[in-house]
Amino acid sequence: MGVIGKIFKKKDEDKKPLKKEEPKAEVKVASSTPDPKTKVAPVAASPAKDESAEVKTEQKKEKPATAKPVVEKKPEKPSMKVEKRDDPQAYKVLIRPLVTEKATDLADLNKYCFVVPISTNKSEVAKKIINVYGVKPVKINFIRQKGKRVRHGRTFGKTKDYKKAIITLALEDKIDLYEGV
Repeated sequence: MGVIGKIFKKKDEDKKPLKKEEPKAEVKVASSTPDPKTKVAPVAASPAKDESAEVKTEQKKEKPATAKPVVEKKPEKPSMKVEKRDDPQAYKVLIRPLVTEKATDLADLNKYCFVVPISTNKSEVAKKIINVYGVKPVKINFIRQKGKRVRHGRTFGKTKDYKKAIITLALEDKIDLYEGV
């Protein structure tokens, strides 16, 4: 046999499944006093065989004891509170808090609404919230509102367009906007 034949023979030997030895069941003889430690099911004796017939035993497959992985609890996130600063230009970005029925319902979910100029972006709003309220926002969403058509007597007009900023805070943080409302 050549070198190549030996190589293929070794690979075939590796692929052959190993024979597993099955555990042999213990066979006990029935006695007049049953042993409470073992589970034994007696076989009905036939008239041709004597009473010392073999007894079937229940074969239990024991599962290996596996340790359950210990799940470590994640530590709670620290509060995202930041030091407040006096910002004299904050009123130019945060025009006013929006006090409506829907906005007060959102406050229960740690979401606060403000009216902001149309030209502002999320980073400007985040900086002003940090400076004025001392809280770092988790998320900021914008909604652009078109102005409504209005009429005063014979003259027609339109209210201003504006932008709403919905600021989401961490669960531990809150802004006291609606005191006494």
